[in-house]
Amino acid sequence: MSTHKCYGQKVNIKNNRINEKPITILSISGSSLHFHCSFVEDKVLESSSNTSFEVVLPRREEGYVKDTLLCIHTTRGSFPYRIQACSLPNPFLAKPFVNVRILGNTTFIPPIHLYNPFTSALQVIEMFGSSCDIHLEMPMGGERENESLDWWLIPPHQSKAIAKVNFLAMRALNVTAFVRMKISSILSIVLLIAAVSMTTVSAQWNDGDGGVKWQMNCRHVGDYFALKPSGPEQCGGLCLDQSGCTHFTHGPSPQGEGHCYMYNAPNGKANDIGANGWVCGFVSHRINWG
Repeated sequence: MSTHKCYGQKVNIKNNRINEKPITILSISGSSLHFHCSFVEDKVLESSSNTSFEVVLPRREEGYVKDTLLCIHTTRGSFPYRIQACSLPNPFLAKPFVNVRILGNTTFIPPIHLYNPFTSALQVIEMFGSSCDIHLEMPMGGERENESLDWWLIPPHQSKAIAKVNFLAMRALNVTAFVRMKISSILSIVLLIAAVSMTTVSAQWNDGDGGVKWQMNCRHVGDYFALKPSGPEQCGGLCLDQSGCTHFTHGPSPQGEGHCYMYNAPNGKANDIGANGWVCGFVSHRINWG
């Protein structure tokens, strides 16, 4: 799936009433999933004062978005605000993470890759997330500011992992958040480089020996590094005995026999929920819980 450049537009609101009581902005709502709004910088507007909020378009399809109405709700009534926009291709090739389902009490830490389409080096100078449910980490090291900037320097026409999005599914909820960055060569532009739309699934993990946790009717997805024939009740023990194994899945092999698939993913592993007849699990003390 291709992603697209994020459009951000600041909307100014002014209280033109003179010598009257302040107006309190209660909320801002919209009729489209394509537009997302921040809240106002100042909630209470005194006479002749102003404030602002930002509207962002994180579209993943090219083309125009039809007219959309935002409704600004205040103590003096509700006021409509009409917006429209057009989405263009994203030259930085930043892929979103959408429709990800995560089992409860597990972590999901995907890397964010950014491509430099220019003939000169690209320097990322700032990055932040829009939600407290996600945390940004350096791909490796980079604790000091100068180390971060060195890692965020992307050579011409190359792609680089510049950060990791850390999401710890502590409770069942839907999360939609955004990661933004500023780039030195285009200081006036803030890019939306990743959309995280996650659903955590409450899971009652069964306890096994040696810190093994397992559950029925789920399986881990992605590349495995070891595969051994076994019964479902043996798979957790095989993972525990296998150096580097953090997650396991038991199910049929291409030949139709029961096999134990073993994975190395200390930062978390995506799950396929509803895989009837499969078993999935992990070794709790081998997981980086953040």
